[in-house]
Amino acid sequence: MNVYFPEIKLIAPKFEYPTSYLQYVASCSGDELAPWHFICEKRTVDFYINILRNEYPDKLLVPFARLEESANGDLACFDGDDLSGDPKIYFHVFCYQGNLPIWEQRHYLKSFDDWLIEAKDDAENYCG
Repeated sequence: MNVYFPEIKLIAPKFEYPTSYLQYVASCSGDELAPWHFICEKRTVDFYINILRNEYPDKLLVPFARLEESANGDLACFDGDDLSGDPKIYFHVFCYQGNLPIWEQRHYLKSFDDWLIEAKDDAENYCG
């Protein structure tokens, strides 16, 4: 699968995509995780990055997958502030209303590998 990687180094010079993510997207067709779909096109990636930067000016989120099943197209995002090489995964829910909890209290997954386990589970149970 061809994936566009945004010029994230311009925003977060020390951010690294997880190796497991790079290996997975290099070897997948892109359809096996439906209802999740990797965000691959430059225009789409840049669009979501701009939305997220406006929504969360204090937190860099790097979107990599979109939940198509959701009417809102919720996003799975790498924590761009996590410089460990295996960043946490946060979720952006477009229809969320109310006060957002501080980052330390938000739901997240520990890594891309944890996200992949959940995405595969979603795919097995998907009836779309």
